[in-house]
Amino acid sequence: MAIGMQNSGTGTAARPPKSQRATKANEAAKAKKSTKATKLSRVRSAKTSHANDSESGRISLLILGLALLVVALVLSSAAATTVHVQRRQLLTCADAVSLSVAGVASASDYYEGQADPILQSDLNRQARTVFNQLQATTCDVGTSRNITDVAVRNNAVEIRMTMTPELPVFGKVLDFINQPLTISVASLAKMH
Repeated sequence: MAIGMQNSGTGTAARPPKSQRATKANEAAKAKKSTKATKLSRVRSAKTSHANDSESGRISLLILGLALLVVALVLSSAAATTVHVQRRQLLTCADAVSLSVAGVASASDYYEGQADPILQSDLNRQARTVFNQLQATTCDVGTSRNITDVAVRNNAVEIRMTMTPELPVFGKVLDFINQPLTISVASLAKMH
């Protein structure tokens, strides 16, 4: 016995009551909406995921570019500081050599002839001797350091020195440059 079904005996199927038909229709509509909503949410999430992936890629490239810029700035600042410090050390070396040579050659000996005059070769020899003695201490700076000129000018000994600074960070990177960086300094010491 079926509830809510009437059989008139004509061979036609009985229809369920109106309330059951409405419930089934509501369920079918909800199922359609649920399917559409699921499909729509999948499409939206795919679009959002694709947009997030492309933005994530762009942001990663931006962060990588900024990181490389910061590293380049830090390395170039370190190289500039290294060159400056080595220049100051070379100037200290030139000062020590010029003071030592000026102590040996006094102005009265050189200009007035009261004692044996000091020859330019003596000044050069004295400067090289002092420079060689200071190679392991004060003059231990850079590479290819050398005295380029020793002269007496205006009652003062002038020492000119050059060297190639050592760049520990960029040493091998900058080998492609034909001319190495050369630093030149001059130091004057008054003779007394």
